[in-house]
Amino acid sequence: SFAVAQFRLPFLCWLCSLLLLYSLHIPSLEEVQKKWYSTEDEYYLLLFSLAVSCLRCISFCLENCWQQSNPKCSQAFMWMLAYLFYYPGFHNGPVLNFNEFSTQMQKKEQR
Repeated sequence: SFAVAQFRLPFLCWLCSLLLLYSLHIPSLEEVQKKWYSTEDEYYLLLFSLAVSCLRCISFCLENCWQQSNPKCSQAFMWMLAYLFYYPGFHNGPVLNFNEFSTQMQKKEQR
């Protein structure tokens, strides 16, 4: 979805993200993924984590589409990775869109 975000077309971002979410429910892939885990609870935790990550990708892609400036591709990719795998938000929340996340990360710490 990062590559699609470089086109800066919201429709393509939504289409790519929906296709990625749909791929979670392909029966042959479900069977392979279920074999990775010993319980169904672990499998459903995987699905939840992947769905939340996909929602974060949608947020990043749409913010990238609406952004006026065009950052370097390598910088944008690093920001996307930081946003996707920011540990406190990865499991516990809070749910932040990419714009709020980048604003908080760029703000200097006040003492």
